Amino acid sequence: MTDSMTGKKILLAEDDKFLSTAMGDKLGREGFTVLHAANGIDAVAMAKAEHPDLVLLDIIMPQKTGFEVLSELRLDPLTRIIPV
Repeated sequence: MTDSMTGKKILLAEDDKFLSTAMGDKLGREGFTVLHAANGIDAVAMAKAEHPDLVLLDIIMPQKTGFEVLSELRLDPLTRIIPV
């Protein structure tokens, strides 16, 4: 990993606790700050509040699907540029 990636924020939207922990631990060891969201509503709220550098988005989640989250993020001028 390059130094330019160190400290970047990644929003990990994953409802499976095992996968979220495993991916979050790996990303953390690589120098990323990892934000966790376990459902679609929290994912949208965290993306709007925290402005992560990247969103890793599960498709099948409770309360809002990944597709619904993506649509909502793309409609907001502040989150539409975040890579998902």
